[in-house]
Amino acid sequence: MLVSVGDHSTALDHYKLCLEKRRQLLGSHVDVASVLYEIAQVYSSLSNAQLAAEYLHESMEMWKLKLDRVEKLASVCQLGGRMWKVLRKHSEAQKNFEQSLELYITIYGQHHETVASTLLDLGELLQEVNQLQQVNFHFRKRRF
Repeated sequence: MLVSVGDHSTALDHYKLCLEKRRQLLGSHVDVASVLYEIAQVYSSLSNAQLAAEYLHESMEMWKLKLDRVEKLASVCQLGGRMWKVLRKHSEAQKNFEQSLELYITIYGQHHETVASTLLDLGELLQEVNQLQQVNFHFRKRRF
């Protein structure tokens, strides 16, 4: 709520207090990873790519270690890919999109709207960084 009205400083204060308390109570837990992700989003909206990347990286590592549901992990990887793309960390974004794509294919098969959406995210990223050969490879490999 505070971020949506532009009060980033207060939002960060609240998120950091929440992070501190959750770490004390829960240690390494997905709820801690969620707060880290929210902090990364605030820093991203403030155009502080370095801090956003640090919080996002910690969040992603925690999610990957703690998640046992493949579908949730695929979703987290896709969200991470989108965040890395905004931060212009293209190799991290590509890695996350590719991991998400493989997980979604495992869950749904190749002909599913979620797989297509993730493939689109990956294709747009690769086009943005002028890797058009890889875009064609991914689309031909999936045969949509």
